[in-house]
Amino acid sequence: MGYNANFATWLQQELDLRGWNQSDLSKAAGVARSTISNILNMQRSPGPAVCLAVANALKLPPAVVFIRAGLMPEVQGMGHIQEEVIYKLTKLSTEKQQTVLDLVDSLLARSEKESRKAGKGAP
Repeated sequence: MGYNANFATWLQQELDLRGWNQSDLSKAAGVARSTISNILNMQRSPGPAVCLAVANALKLPPAVVFIRAGLMPEVQGMGHIQEEVIYKLTKLSTEKQQTVLDLVDSLLARSEKESRKAGKGAP
């Protein structure tokens, strides 16, 4: 493991997706702006405390940020998207979790139907 040089690129993309700048992240995470700047300019690697603060600010599971920063190995068979979905599901009520599950079931059924059509040579 160790510092992942792609962390700075990933973090900047996360900021861009939110329309945030370094100051926005600094305030939301409670981390000095100079620390954020140094991380984005690859002048320092983020430690566990900064990663946790960034995860909370971005509303991401801490594991996603730790993995991206190279501080934690990726869970075998589980990517960043799956980690984030699981984390966000835990924040929903049971009723809303069921709604998400129903949506996933619907998407899977549609995908299987499309696969069967493609296998039969249908357009």
